[in-house]
Amino acid sequence: MEFTEELSSDTIFNRIEELQKNINDFSLRLVKCNWFEKWIKGKRINNKIEGLRLNQLNLVDEYLIRTNEEFRQMVDENYSCFNPIIKFKVSIEGVSVKGTYTEKMKGKIHRNGCAYIETVNTNADFGLFDRFTYPKVMSGKIDFWGDIVLVTEKVGQSLFRSTPTDLDGMIFNNNQLKVEIVKTGFEPYNNHVFMDKIVGYVIEEDEKIELFFSNKSKLEDIRDAFILKLNQEN
Repeated sequence: MEFTEELSSDTIFNRIEELQKNINDFSLRLVKCNWFEKWIKGKRINNKIEGLRLNQLNLVDEYLIRTNEEFRQMVDENYSCFNPIIKFKVSIEGVSVKGTYTEKMKGKIHRNGCAYIETVNTNADFGLFDRFTYPKVMSGKIDFWGDIVLVTEKVGQSLFRSTPTDLDGMIFNNNQLKVEIVKTGFEPYNNHVFMDKIVGYVIEEDEKIELFFSNKSKLEDIRDAFILKLNQEN
């Protein structure tokens, strides 16, 4: 979620409270459902609650960054742990019935400092030219929790069916991530093979890995305490 400078901390807090009331309302509605109603609409209500919680967490993060010095300092420290340049490798190729190349990927940093990112969406194959298309540039974000989202920004065309094998990543402005495919491989047999998973070390030094995950645990404690207090007041 993006914020503008015009959005005040008070406005953010009011939105957090409003979302909490909505979460409570939907949770109560779910509790009051009988078994048949839960079977019919329980999943839809749970999805709604999860969506509201995700929006709320994003707002809480922004609010705490603005109002809690300890939280903000650890956020800055976590961003400083990231390598500015990352070498990614395609670890697993996938096969899609309809798609021919990756459109969106999600992943996170693991305890070894390596980011494991996987495809969540491929394109829809509309014809011959799509089968010779591959993602050339992807862009997205990596946040201080270590969560990563990438979307295809630019595609390339090749004379032969190609799938990416090597990628160069660059982190700038703390959380902006741009990835360029620098090497592709020839795929002679299947037009629907795409890069499914990529891996790369975002944090390499042991001291920085330890700092990042120590901070992450403390950040979670601060955020959980804030939300617990909010629940008690609402």
